[in-house]
Amino acid sequence: MSENAAEETETQPVRTEGLRDRQKRKRQACILDAASALFRRKSFDETTVEEIAEHAEVSPGTVFNYYGTKVNILLSLIEIENRKILAAAFEPQSRARGKEDVCGFLESIAAESLSLVPPAAWCHVYSTLITDRGSEFAGRFRKLQEELVRAIAGLIGEGEGAASEIDPLVIGRCIHRIHNAAFVELVAAERPDFDRYLADVDLHVGAVMKLIGRA
Repeated sequence: MSENAAEETETQPVRTEGLRDRQKRKRQACILDAASALFRRKSFDETTVEEIAEHAEVSPGTVFNYYGTKVNILLSLIEIENRKILAAAFEPQSRARGKEDVCGFLESIAAESLSLVPPAAWCHVYSTLITDRGSEFAGRFRKLQEELVRAIAGLIGEGEGAASEIDPLVIGRCIHRIHNAAFVELVAAERPDFDRYLADVDLHVGAVMKLIGRA
């Protein structure tokens, strides 16, 4: 065997593996696109894995191998959409931001989350995050929440006066918990009221921002 042929044989598995990775990503994208369309058209509870597989033109086994459950598909969709908002939040800013900017960011996160997952379906999401904390998808969701905390801290910047000694991440985590508490109350309500969520966040975030001199 010539040296060139030997080199080609040695490198062939690398090219094959790359192709498999691309095919896998393509199938995953098709599954997520199909699931998103079905969740919007029907509902989370009414959509089956078999329907998702049919629309994605893959087998139900492929959907299961990649995601395991419908809730994990939801978590992946939430992660993708939230990262788009995060990308905008991390863009360099020429000024310190105030309450309106922070509340606007939280409103974007909440609105996008509800556009992907109706309030009733969020019960499945939170249940999975509690009962299956060790799963890959739950871990990715927790990581995303930490990135949201850092984004909020970045929007706020350093506090003023006595608050300048407070770690911005601590402030970011406080505001993130305000958002989470208001969002859980929103999706758990018999009649979800987004305006009430906004008012609740505005009130409590406003108090925090006033304390750090960013009202």
